[in-house]
Amino acid sequence: MKLTNQEKQARFRQKEGLKKIADKIFRDWSRQFHRKQSPQEVRKLLDKIIDLPSGWTQEDLAHAVKELNSFNIEVYTSNPFLLENDIHEARSTFENIATTPNPLQYHRNLKQALEQTKKLASHLISTIELFGGSNADNAAAIMEVARHIGLLLVRERQIQKSNATAICLALINPLQKKPEWLIEKLSEALTLQLGDEKAYELGQKLSTKKIL
Repeated sequence: MKLTNQEKQARFRQKEGLKKIADKIFRDWSRQFHRKQSPQEVRKLLDKIIDLPSGWTQEDLAHAVKELNSFNIEVYTSNPFLLENDIHEARSTFENIATTPNPLQYHRNLKQALEQTKKLASHLISTIELFGGSNADNAAAIMEVARHIGLLLVRERQIQKSNATAICLALINPLQKKPEWLIEKLSEALTLQLGDEKAYELGQKLSTKKIL
């Protein structure tokens, strides 16, 4: 369909507006102290979002805005310490810095665990991106990994407590014997990610669900 000059100018302004939003998000992200990705990775991601297809529609534009808004939410409101928190909390299950006989070694072990876990997470993400499956398929694969970890956890002599371990344990067979702290920890993890309102709604659904 042939466009008038006025329509072409309007579309050009919309694309420029999209680029300005992406540029502002990148600048804001660049000022963040804790960053998981490199500037090149983030710039590439933002450029991909605003690269509208040939003959793009208003739906394409709206979807790009949605993606930018989602990224922006992460810039301003996401907690960059979730992985670190899980590592710290899991280790404090059996050992506390205030009572350990060797605080220096405790900190060394903790630092090493953080570095190794971040590398592992980065490798997993890279593998997912290289595999190229749909997000839904990737989610299914990650759930299978989480179930595998849950089974390994439940077979341990003592299970380390964290939001991460609680979620993995919640995904495995209900007949498996799980730690007493699971429900409290799981509710904490879900409330953290869902927010109070959605967590309350989930609680209402669970309380009224019929048990067959």
